[in-house]
Amino acid sequence: MFIAPARPELLDVRTGWGSGLVAQTTVVLHPLAESDAAELASQLLVAAEGSIDVARLVEVAEGNPLFLEELVASIAELGDSGTIPVTVREAIASRIDAMPAAARTVLLSAAVIGKTFWREVLSAVGGGADVDGPLAVLEARDLVRREATSQLAGDVEFTFKHMLIHDVAYSTVPRATRRERHAAVARYIEEAIESSSDTLAWVLAHHWREAGEGSRAIPYLLAAAEAAFRGWAQEAVAHLYTTALELAEDEELRRQIRLERGRALVRLGDFETAATELGELLPELEGEDRLEALLARGRATLWTERDAETIEMAEAAVALAKELGDEELMPAAFALQSQGYGQRGETGDLERALQIGDRALAEWVPGARQYDYTEHLHLHADTVYWVGLYERCIELSQEARVAAADVHSAEALMRGGGTEALGLAGLGRHEEAIRIWDELLVMAGELGRSVRGLLNYSSLAYREVLDLDEARRRSEEALELSRGEAFGMPLRFAHSDLLFTDLLAGDIGRAQAVWPKLWEDAGTAGGWTKWLVYTRLAVGRAEIALHAEDPESAIEWAQKSRELARGTLRRKYEARALSILGEALARAGRHEDAIRELHAAVAVSDELINPPGRWNARAALGRAAYALGDDDRAAQAYGEAAALVETFAPTLAEERARRLLRAPSISEIMSLAGRQTPAG
Repeated sequence: MFIAPARPELLDVRTGWGSGLVAQTTVVLHPLAESDAAELASQLLVAAEGSIDVARLVEVAEGNPLFLEELVASIAELGDSGTIPVTVREAIASRIDAMPAAARTVLLSAAVIGKTFWREVLSAVGGGADVDGPLAVLEARDLVRREATSQLAGDVEFTFKHMLIHDVAYSTVPRATRRERHAAVARYIEEAIESSSDTLAWVLAHHWREAGEGSRAIPYLLAAAEAAFRGWAQEAVAHLYTTALELAEDEELRRQIRLERGRALVRLGDFETAATELGELLPELEGEDRLEALLARGRATLWTERDAETIEMAEAAVALAKELGDEELMPAAFALQSQGYGQRGETGDLERALQIGDRALAEWVPGARQYDYTEHLHLHADTVYWVGLYERCIELSQEARVAAADVHSAEALMRGGGTEALGLAGLGRHEEAIRIWDELLVMAGELGRSVRGLLNYSSLAYREVLDLDEARRRSEEALELSRGEAFGMPLRFAHSDLLFTDLLAGDIGRAQAVWPKLWEDAGTAGGWTKWLVYTRLAVGRAEIALHAEDPESAIEWAQKSRELARGTLRRKYEARALSILGEALARAGRHEDAIRELHAAVAVSDELINPPGRWNARAALGRAAYALGDDDRAAQAYGEAAALVETFAPTLAEERARRLLRAPSISEIMSLAGRQTPAG
């Protein structure tokens, strides 16, 4: 007898990945108020032509709508014996036990296939027996439902009405029988279904595993894990490899699975675990497997800011790739070596990183190792950005974004886009950069990715257009999101960004107060963080000294920051250090030395193209020239600075342009150049 469904709006069905291989569905049953439960029970009893006491049903079910439904169905099918099941599972089990034998057999076989099952698969599991009659009984009793469409072409798809019905039916099947039927399902799929879909790999892995055929499950587990990287369940990857490892008995196969699991952990961002596991595995490996492990562990140590280990892994990988003559892996080894040098940042390292990184790209076999290629594109884009090659940075970043979509790497997509926007800002295309960052911030939220890096990137553009409130807001948000994270670079960058925002706002006292702690902390950092932040903080310290201390202190810090910037090819900070040095020398009365350094700052900033950098270098020259009584040189410098501002401002959104032109530093440039600025 058909029983009407129990108010479906009260059932919240949530699907996710459980601890096993099967996609688990949790049915969350929202309890009914007593009056609603009584009303529902009455309706169900009328539909079932039952006469049992409603209050008694409501009391036992405790407002659970599914329990009420199953209780009434049990009474309708079995009659009122005076004994009411005390749990919903007991109610379902009593219905199953009392079913006609053929229908019960079909229901239990269907449960082995899964919550979703198909007529032809069901028939094969039952040895070719007729299943149509029993299925009609199950449909009539509202235990299973026929779907309008099917995932298997040419077959009819059914679904258990509730996951609990499936679970109870499955638990009723004896363990030995389960294994036999799981094996029958797997054999049928392998033999009768011509498909290599990701879903079938997962299904076959599940059925062979439950059949006790671990060796037959392993290839499908590995295929399912690889497929998971293509987007359908990346959080299940490590578990799939772990399950395969538990089933493997052959030591060589176990080593291979451990290697693949370690590589997967790197791609999933679990770098500490990956570095440990691959480090333990490396002594057991030889040949190409060892090379793969070196590359994977090198990427793990790179992202945990252990540059010495990264370079060690990379150099060993390069040597082994040469020994093996592997043309596909050699460029990947060069890429890791480039990234290691770029992270360490000692004198000469950035030149090495550029040279080796370019070589890796030039020698990369087209179409090979696309994940490694994508990662190298966005990391190499960082390196060329740091040395001021903005157009090249944009090219690499755009290619990284395209490649990221092909390998389903959200990380490369975010980083590639973020670095592309940095390059655009370097060329003075700030509106394009801001638009990209804002689009990526929305995308990162949708993908559940951290936005702290994007916030750090984008704050730069707002500082350059002197929207200091927005720059501060983004840096403070990045700072908050970065607290407690193992990767220290975003946290330290946010702190140093706030320092430069204070300096631009003229709050020298605040910058002076926080600087010592930031400098001390930078000394404890590793990898990119140390040399990148050290250089920035040294320039910041020179500017603090210029405004708040004697000229000699400013000269000392400016010279130190200039050498740090030159040692790491940080030309943007070299230009700023030269400007500070020139102004400090002017205050010390050293006219010729001051003008030489200030003109050098203008030359470097012109090579970098960035308009704010160019007008700031000229403004510094103008200030120093006026202080030294060189009015003609000062007038020329301010005139050039004003012309740059006038050319740049119209490229900004209207409100941003107005804010820029109203900023005190820009008003000073325009006034001293004899130019008009907008009112208010």
